[in-house]
Amino acid sequence: MLIVQYLHWKNTLLALIVPTFAAPFQIFLLRVFFQEIPPPLIESAKIDGASDWRAYWSIALPLSKPALATLELLMTLHYWNKTFNAILFIDHIDLYPIQLILKNITAYIELMKNSGIDPSGNPINPSDVPTDAIMYAMMVLMSLPVMFLFVFLQKYFVKGMTIGAVKG
Repeated sequence: MLIVQYLHWKNTLLALIVPTFAAPFQIFLLRVFFQEIPPPLIESAKIDGASDWRAYWSIALPLSKPALATLELLMTLHYWNKTFNAILFIDHIDLYPIQLILKNITAYIELMKNSGIDPSGNPINPSDVPTDAIMYAMMVLMSLPVMFLFVFLQKYFVKGMTIGAVKG
């Protein structure tokens, strides 16, 4: 109701992207990470004449690269696998996320296999439809971008996931 009636985000990508940013886990992770930044660093910036915004921008944000990289990877995975919100808020096929497109292709192949008729109306043998091979190929294709993203964020990801761990 908020997204469709008040914000008017029906059939926009904002309806899929923006709600992900305010998730409690992201806020908690950044809060814990910012609490671990040594207060003397911020105090020294303020003694040198920096405002709160300048201290955040110059000191806290560069030190939070591991947490931001972890959040980037987790949010990308969350958005990449999101189909339910796309079903609710997106009606135009050209705005569908890849997961919803793959879900529709899989449903169409299953319908074709169960009905025994191909798209041109000719009868087919249901065992001739390679549903498993198509499904596995689609899974590999949809996981490639996330795997490449993980390769570049890997060094930050381990640091970001151990935020708040017991230090010995």
